[in-house]
Amino acid sequence: MFRSRSFRSLATALALLSPALSQSLTGRVVSPTLTPIAGIVVDAGSGSTPTTTDALGFFTITPLQLGNTYAVEFVPPFGIAWAARIVTTSINGAVNLGDVVLQPAFPLSGIAGTAAGLPILGCNINVYDQAGVKQFTPRDGTDALGAFQVFVAAGTWDLRVVPPTGSLLVPKQIENIALNAPVGLGNVVLPDAYLVTGAVVDRNTAVPVAGTRIKAYNALTGERIYVPVDQVNTFGQFSLPLPFGIADLELEPPVGNTRVARTVYGVLVGGPLALGQIRLENGALLSGSVTANGVPQAGCDIDILLPDGSKIFTPRDKTAAVSGTFTVAVPTGVPIRVRCEPVASTGFAGVVTAPTTISGPTNLGAIALPAGFVVSGTVQGPAGPEFDTELRFFDAQSNVETTVVGARTNAAGNYTTWVPAGSYRVEIHSAEASFAQSAQQLLTVSGATSFSPVLSGKLLRCGLTSFGTPTLPQGAQLPVNVFLHSLAPGLQPVLVDLLVRLPNGTELLILPGLPLALPPVPFTVDFVWVPVPVIPTTELGKVIEMVVRLRSGNGATVLDEAATPFVVE
Repeated sequence: MFRSRSFRSLATALALLSPALSQSLTGRVVSPTLTPIAGIVVDAGSGSTPTTTDALGFFTITPLQLGNTYAVEFVPPFGIAWAARIVTTSINGAVNLGDVVLQPAFPLSGIAGTAAGLPILGCNINVYDQAGVKQFTPRDGTDALGAFQVFVAAGTWDLRVVPPTGSLLVPKQIENIALNAPVGLGNVVLPDAYLVTGAVVDRNTAVPVAGTRIKAYNALTGERIYVPVDQVNTFGQFSLPLPFGIADLELEPPVGNTRVARTVYGVLVGGPLALGQIRLENGALLSGSVTANGVPQAGCDIDILLPDGSKIFTPRDKTAAVSGTFTVAVPTGVPIRVRCEPVASTGFAGVVTAPTTISGPTNLGAIALPAGFVVSGTVQGPAGPEFDTELRFFDAQSNVETTVVGARTNAAGNYTTWVPAGSYRVEIHSAEASFAQSAQQLLTVSGATSFSPVLSGKLLRCGLTSFGTPTLPQGAQLPVNVFLHSLAPGLQPVLVDLLVRLPNGTELLILPGLPLALPPVPFTVDFVWVPVPVIPTTELGKVIEMVVRLRSGNGATVLDEAATPFVVE
């Protein structure tokens, strides 16, 4: 009888103790060399009581709720050079995390201020790795003097300074910070901002396209402009703090939405700006996969081409890892082609599908990439290696262009691409305002091929720029800057053509054959306002080109030409 009561008492005691034991979280915090780290604050959140590692690096947190998942923070004391860390774990008993390794860290510091030199209190400092993953950086706000300091492990990082909510300031991002010692960024200036507002809606129904993401870019430099909130609300509305200047906006509907993404070019920001409704076309989802030798190909770039050759903006258009699949929203009722460009160095060429008209959700099945042979070399011009020269390969019999990747020269004039076996007419297009004349040559590819063309010099060179890609109304004038440089001695007689070139190659003449005599010195004519001819309604909203073309004095030979993009709405 005594033994029975004792057994029951022991069972009751264990039952009372077991919840506490089963809800504990233990572990040890160590360095990469397994040296214990004392004084690290361990916080599981969700109402639990934080603890601190002891002299041997051990910690215990209790009680925790069975079945719950906790994001456990490991935070070094302020100024201690270890990188903070978060470990996610589920409590399904007495959990021991084992050794939690913290990496040595280095301080990233700076002072956030306005363009007027005033410090900014309350900025949030975000650090991202090269894949765009945000790092855990506690105590990452600026103080009353605008100063900040975060500790990050060695590596290459992007740092973003985000101003306080509601302030009319533009976040600042500093990229590719190589960190293997303390780095002081000095003064980080956040430009003043103006609110650009609007709403993203369906073109036909005006229904809000909720969840659309908006990315802003400096139209002149291409630099990303980061905004605190880059997603429209339930009503499709957005409010973007943008700096003075010209911005391009990319509108990306949510994954699985059938609206076709678009780019709004040349938004002139000189003060608060209301864009009104931005309408997106409702299309259909086009899917498929890309293979090579029957193997799915990840990371291929998918472009959607309209009948006139213009390209639709398609975000998230890389084929998926493992499966090689893709899904993009495309317009319905018009023939489209799909261009697949593989990752460079895979040994395959790209491909363009036959035209197909989409009326609803469509799966194209597997698109096979052809095998290619490596074609590489160096393009030389009269001034040495040619930078940014493009090589385009056309089948010598059909004159159909072959899709290749990597066929553009780097700063040393080098390129490497992959081309299927065959005979080709290769067009070598020198960069705008280059000293080298574009050319074409015949090339046969039957194996690894070295191809290093040498381009002859020009008699003159020209360039044409505007302010990014401006958006104009019908009948407006386009401001351009024209660069001219005669390379011949004495005065060189030329004829100057100004024209608009549509995506399908149609040219609309504005100024044909203006005679000029150019001296042998480079010069630029700025702010020339060129009247734009009436653009066909089918080409409205598309990127078209203003072109300056220089011909010989008798008009028989094109000496050079340059182009700059714009849009007519």
